[in-house]
Amino acid sequence: MTQIGGSSKLKTLSQALGGSDAPKAVKPSQKLDVTLTFDTTGSMYGYLEDVRNQLNHLSQEIRQAVPQAKMGVVAYGDYCDAQTTYVTKVLDLTENYQLISNFITQVEKTDGGDFPEAVEEALYQTNQLAWRLGSRRAMVLVGDAPPHGVIDSLQACQYGHNWRDETQSLGKKGIKIYTVQCGSNPDTKRVFQEISQITNGIYLNLENMSDLVDLLISICMKEVGLLAEYEQKLKTNNSLNPSKEKLLRQLGSASDK
Repeated sequence: MTQIGGSSKLKTLSQALGGSDAPKAVKPSQKLDVTLTFDTTGSMYGYLEDVRNQLNHLSQEIRQAVPQAKMGVVAYGDYCDAQTTYVTKVLDLTENYQLISNFITQVEKTDGGDFPEAVEEALYQTNQLAWRLGSRRAMVLVGDAPPHGVIDSLQACQYGHNWRDETQSLGKKGIKIYTVQCGSNPDTKRVFQEISQITNGIYLNLENMSDLVDLLISICMKEVGLLAEYEQKLKTNNSLNPSKEKLLRQLGSASDK
């Protein structure tokens, strides 16, 4: 695992959007801790690149609505990547959006090798993050492949971490996992659904890559009770296409969670 502290070379992302259609900020005491966890293997790297292209939008919306938000990032490949890039690369929860920008901009693509990826290691590393007491806690897992130990042997989990054990541990800490499946592999769907169910999170299937950033923002807004306001903002800006509206309906239908 590679732990990143980051540098301060890029322009700050901390400027907030103005305008009367922006979601109102939550109470100052409201804290949100959220991690973005991405599969960075070849089939998935384009999704991360899309997030890169909309970093200003992502950071500004969250910073304005949730001033005390902290964000972490966990990038993961597979065990075969250990000697060339990384199995996991981690940015701990931080309020410094410059570090987040640096990390997402610079994180490398991984190879992945076989179909399952080291999702179990991403879950393990998320368990190690500095979650704040009293915060709303969420993990957004974005991938197209299952962890090891689902369609292959548990012995394929080379570092000895089991996806179900790590998921249960996250759930006990009050961390909801929003699983975002890219593609339609049935094994991925089955295990991503179970991961979300264990943690009282939500399983979502992403039909269009271009919807990802607004989905990430919407998940944060849901956690602090501002999903309806953000949906209205998307409507006002003519940014709510049918596939995005479907995702928001799924988030809204689980409002009791």
